[in-house]
Amino acid sequence: MTRASLWTCVILIACVVGALVPDYVSTIGDSPIKLMALPAAMLFAFLLAYSRTLLLLMLVFSRGATEVLFESTRMSVGGMQIGVGGLINGFAILIAVLLILERPHLLSKPVVKVWAPLLAMAFFGTLMAPDRSTATRLFLQLLSECAVFVGAFYFVRSDHDYRTCIKLILWSSLIPVAYGFIELATGGGHEYGAEGLRLRSTFSHPNVLAFFLTLIISLTLYAAKSASFGFGAAKRGALLAYLPVLLVLLLLTKTRSAWGACAVMFVGYGLLFERRYLAYMLVAAVVGLFIPGVGDRLLDAMQDTGSISSATRLNSFAWRTSIWESGLGWMTPVHYVYGYGLEAFKYFAPTFFAESNGINWGAHNVYVQVFFDLGLLGILAFVWMYGQLLARIRTVFAFDRLGALTTTFVIAEFLVVAGSDNLLDYLSFNWYLWFLFGAGLSYAALHASAGKPITEPYLAR
Repeated sequence: MTRASLWTCVILIACVVGALVPDYVSTIGDSPIKLMALPAAMLFAFLLAYSRTLLLLMLVFSRGATEVLFESTRMSVGGMQIGVGGLINGFAILIAVLLILERPHLLSKPVVKVWAPLLAMAFFGTLMAPDRSTATRLFLQLLSECAVFVGAFYFVRSDHDYRTCIKLILWSSLIPVAYGFIELATGGGHEYGAEGLRLRSTFSHPNVLAFFLTLIISLTLYAAKSASFGFGAAKRGALLAYLPVLLVLLLLTKTRSAWGACAVMFVGYGLLFERRYLAYMLVAAVVGLFIPGVGDRLLDAMQDTGSISSATRLNSFAWRTSIWESGLGWMTPVHYVYGYGLEAFKYFAPTFFAESNGINWGAHNVYVQVFFDLGLLGILAFVWMYGQLLARIRTVFAFDRLGALTTTFVIAEFLVVAGSDNLLDYLSFNWYLWFLFGAGLSYAALHASAGKPITEPYLAR
C-alpha cells in the first residue's frame, strides 16, 4: 500500500470523527475522562500514518494498564456505545487490514486456518442474535483479537523479534503490578459480596487480572530460564524474584481457577525440568492458606451450602452447575447445530434460569456459551482453532523446547479455565494471549522455512 493510500485512510478517519463531533460534545458533559476520546482518536490516526508497527506495540503494551480508564470513557455517540477502548479495537483491526494489503504474501494459510472458521460462525451468530448490538460488540472484540494475532505474526521476522514480543508482554505487567500494591495500600481491593475484598488493579474485574498474572508468571519463568534471551545472572535473578510478587497478587485476586491453572503450569515445569519447583509450589500453597480470605475461597468451592431453590446460598461450583443445566435443558434440538446467536446465553438467562433475579448472567463456561450461542458448528470451530495452534506450536520443540512447552502450557491453562469462567469477555487478557500466539506461530514458521532446527539451550539453574 502506498503512502498516499495510507493518508487517504487517515483522512477518512478524520471525516468520520468530524461527523461525530456534535454528538460527542453534547455527550461528554463535564467528564474530563470522556474528553480523552477525541484527542486519542487523533493521536492514533497520526501514529497510524507514522508507523503501524509502533502503534500496534504501543496499544498492546498499554492495554492492560488502561482497561478501567477506557471503560469509563464509554458513551453513546451517534446511537453507538463507543469509547477509547472501542477506538483501540478499531485501530487494531485497521492495522491488520493495512498489513495484509501491503504484504499479502506474508499471510500464510496456517494463520487464516486458525481464525477463519470461528469468525465465520461468529458473524453468522451475529446476524441471528436476539440482541444485535451486544452480539456485534462481541464479534468486533473477537475480530480485534484476530487482528492482534495477525499483527504479531507480521511483526516477528526474526528470533529477536519474537523475544521482543515476550519482553513487551512482561514489561506491560509493571503498571498493573505497581497499581495492585497501591490498591492494597489504599483500601485492599474491591468488595464482591460474599467473596469479600478482591484485588483487580487496573482491570475491570479480579478474574481478568488473575488470568493476566497467570500468563505473566508463565512467560517470566520462560524468560528467566531460557538462554536464548541472553540475560545475565542479575537479570535472571530479578525475573525469578518477580515471581513471588506475581504469585502474591494472584492469590489476592481470589480467582480459584487461575490458582489451579498456575499450579498445573508449575507442576508441569517441575516434572519436566526442575523438581525443586514442586516444593516451591507446595510452600506457596501452604502460605496462601494463611492469607485472609484465600482459605475461605477454597472451602467455598468444596462445601454445599444450599439448594437450587436458594441460588444465593449455593457454593460457586453448584451455582455454575445449576445455570449450565438450566441453559442446556432449555435448548431445543433444532438449535443444537447452529445455536441461538452470539450472546444469546446472556440474553435468555433470565428466561431459563429461575434464580437469575433478572440478571443477564454469562455462562461461566466457554464451551457451554459457544454451544448455546453457535451450536455444534461453533464448538467444532473453537476446537479447530486450538487444535491448529497446538499443531503449529509443536514444531517449535525442534529448536526451543522450553518455549514450545511454555506456550503449550498457556494454551492448556486457557482451555482448563474456559470451563469455569467467561473468558470470551476478558478482552485485555485475550489481546495478550493472541499477541503471544501470533508471535509464536511466526516464530515457528520462520524456522520451518529455514529448513534446519536451531538449538537454543535451556538454563537449568
